[in-house]
Amino acid sequence: MSLSATVIHTNSLETRLRGFHKKGEKYITKGIQYDPHDLSKNSLLGFSIFTRFRFPTIMGHAHCILYDFPIPEECVRLVLLPNLLEMSMTQIPDPVIFIVTVLTGKQSLHANLVVVNKPKKRVDVFDPIGKSADSEFGEERQLQEHILRAFCCNAHFQFYGETMDAGIQCGDVNNSKKREGGGFCRIWVWLAAQLCAEFPTKSLRTIIDEMTEYAVEAGSINICRGFLKETREGAFKMMQKRNARFSKLYLELREAPMQSGKTKSAYQLSEKLAMEYLWGLSSRSCATA
Repeated sequence: MSLSATVIHTNSLETRLRGFHKKGEKYITKGIQYDPHDLSKNSLLGFSIFTRFRFPTIMGHAHCILYDFPIPEECVRLVLLPNLLEMSMTQIPDPVIFIVTVLTGKQSLHANLVVVNKPKKRVDVFDPIGKSADSEFGEERQLQEHILRAFCCNAHFQFYGETMDAGIQCGDVNNSKKREGGGFCRIWVWLAAQLCAEFPTKSLRTIIDEMTEYAVEAGSINICRGFLKETREGAFKMMQKRNARFSKLYLELREAPMQSGKTKSAYQLSEKLAMEYLWGLSSRSCATA
């Protein structure tokens, strides 16, 4: 995903984080419902974030990359990363490129954020778990770093890899609730990307350092919960303008866990509606391309 226009936030980063934390505190007891594997809902959330901030969307599909495509896949696989980095320099005019990569472990997937800043000639990496992810994703991290270092060498960029042993998400492990699933890494990555857009004078590394310092005192998981809540509110407002009927049918279930009976049927219907709506946007986009 690339940055073509920013919505610069007028408050300080600390004030912004405090706002997320305040929203997230409401979910201390029961947690905020989130399924990291619910592709339709997560695609809609990602679509709303990058559309509201006017980010063109990059989708990794099979062995190719589609640019300015309105359905964001969960992440870009590392096999596609070299091609995407080349595209960022030759075909994508935006000065800052956000790439959400996926590290594949033995039993799970893990989202990372790569920020290519062309004016500042630097590449930054954010891993929500930090280097402690190496026990599960060590080989994938080495591959990602090898690809990024080779790109930086050829483009004469500086490389800033992940420096923290225990990343900001590590504090979530003992404080999350059962209904929250186990995949907040994507939410942390989206938050980091949004903060980069809101505070463009700060590097990704600076934002993560400040966010981590604040989270040590405030509790990181409540920041993540608050951001997820704000993202859902933003998606609802955006979808009301685009398709009021769809937004009501789909987003009224955005915090309802899938259970059984009518609740399960309604939840599955919302997933179906979401994918049909997003693919409809894709069809219209391809038709007018």
